[in-house]
Amino acid sequence: MWHRSIVDFWGDGLEEAVQVDFDIQMGNVEGLAEYIRRNEGWVHPVAGETILQLLDGTHRTHRLKWRRSPKLNPKQMPLRETVKRDYELAKEVARKGGFRRGMYARVCHEVGQNQSPKMSGKTVEKLVRPHRKDQRFADLTKYLEQRARRK
Repeated sequence: MWHRSIVDFWGDGLEEAVQVDFDIQMGNVEGLAEYIRRNEGWVHPVAGETILQLLDGTHRTHRLKWRRSPKLNPKQMPLRETVKRDYELAKEVARKGGFRRGMYARVCHEVGQNQSPKMSGKTVEKLVRPHRKDQRFADLTKYLEQRARRK
């Protein structure tokens, strides 16, 4: 290939950046990875501009198409969403006073039935269990109990 034999005449890396820019546009992602490793993470502004245009979707001739790996379970939620869901469930159980000894199973069942895809009480118990010892939820439960007594 002719573009690999270009000599860097000015010493500023422009020729190599043009080569990488050409490789990116031809779909050679391995060439881009090799270039980034060789330059210890530094990317010439010419190559960086092309990468940003591809990521933004503003490149005039090429588009990146993102797709999920087929190796991943299609029903599995991303970790951040899972943690957020568990936290919200724990807050709901705490609001209803469910971390107290006798009410835990009943409240978990109620919270599970109120979810958009309904969950069993055992599933909610399993998801909420790590938050049971969390001080924030203990404080919330105590606060709600005191507020209920005042009324």
